[in-house]
Amino acid sequence: MIYKDFQDLKLSSLGMGAMRLPVLDGDDSKIDEAAVKEMVAYAMEQGVNYYDTRSSCPAPLAGTA
Repeated sequence: MIYKDFQDLKLSSLGMGAMRLPVLDGDDSKIDEAAVKEMVAYAMEQGVNYYDTRSSCPAPLAGTA
């Protein structure tokens, strides 16, 4: 894994986004916690230490995308 300096931290150059986690029965309110634990464990084993937990991104301003 490649790490980048950020303030006093060394962050992995690849991160794991958490905006769309696996769900149960197609219900977005029911997160598949077992699958998420497996995904996070795998990411950590690969050296990921940056996790994007923002729930959504704002829409781009008209004419900027």
